Amino acid sequence: MDDVALRSIVHYSLFTSCKQEDDKVEIVPARHWVEKKVAVVAPLGDAATKTRLERTADWFLENFREAQLIDTLAIRLQIEWHDELSEDLTQLSETLAGRDDIVAIIGPFANENVAAFAPACMRTQKPLIAPTATSEEIIRRYAVTTNGLNTNDKPFLWSLTASDVELASLLMSDYATICQAYTTEKPNAIVFAIDNTYGKTFTDWAPFFAQNYGIELLENQTIQKADDFQKYMMEMSEGTEVGAAFDITSATFMAVETTQMLYDIARIRRQLLVNRYGTKVFASADAFAKENDSFWQLFERLYRSYFAFSGLSEESLEALGADAPRILQGYQGFSPYADPSTGFEMSYQTRFGVLPTFTDF
Repeated sequence: MDDVALRSIVHYSLFTSCKQEDDKVEIVPARHWVEKKVAVVAPLGDAATKTRLERTADWFLENFREAQLIDTLAIRLQIEWHDELSEDLTQLSETLAGRDDIVAIIGPFANENVAAFAPACMRTQKPLIAPTATSEEIIRRYAVTTNGLNTNDKPFLWSLTASDVELASLLMSDYATICQAYTTEKPNAIVFAIDNTYGKTFTDWAPFFAQNYGIELLENQTIQKADDFQKYMMEMSEGTEVGAAFDITSATFMAVETTQMLYDIARIRRQLLVNRYGTKVFASADAFAKENDSFWQLFERLYRSYFAFSGLSEESLEALGADAPRILQGYQGFSPYADPSTGFEMSYQTRFGVLPTFTDF
């Protein structure tokens, strides 16, 4: 055997291995694994969220590895976890964006935290995948643009959900369409949004969509906590808009930050409305009596309640207690959720026995 032939055999053997089963010899290409690392910045301080994200990540890594078992060049993906609830996000963003071993960053999940991460990632063009960032301002600001010394001429921010501009439009158009079915009067609406980057989209766009859909916008307020909602509603009750604020052709739109805040506002609304209408509409003067539930459900078909919330989950609803489904019945709105057409929802529920991380309501 000449030297050239010998070298060819040695070279070929470096990339193949033999497997023998039942006297059959199969030549299998040797697999070369390349290590890659992704950083995940998520609310790991919340135990339920941590459990969900980690098992979803393990499931993905398992599928990702199995999908490459016939490839000669494969990627072994590693995940590096960081808690957005406890770490210094400005410092963390600078560190992760500058690390060569990090190929991409998933998260943070809160809109405010994405805003803190984006500047560092824009400078280094580190891919930033934001699972639940819906703020129109964030998405627009970090699109292909120029901001002083830094030119973002390539997309780096991957937002995986629809913008809150679209959600605000859908909520108001739904209300306007329903009102056309049962009244010729011009419908009224009040808007309350959390006073931060997330809520800003709703307060900025509410006047435009209200005018576009023929809705009289009575209030467009930012709030810090549920008690602020009660204060503004009481002020409306004492003013000239008392009738309109609680009329059946009026809707309440809320952009909230936590499930607890949504629940607290729901309790305040129920108390205020029962105080106003009493037994003329409800079965009991006790706002939270179970006898009022059927009346409340009927009432909510006319006096509608809409919400937008980027962090709704089954666990957060369960944490409110047994009365939460009764108090929140009739509410409708949006929260980021898996696209049902992908089949992920069914696969996740089959595997883990619960719906995906963020749930519809």
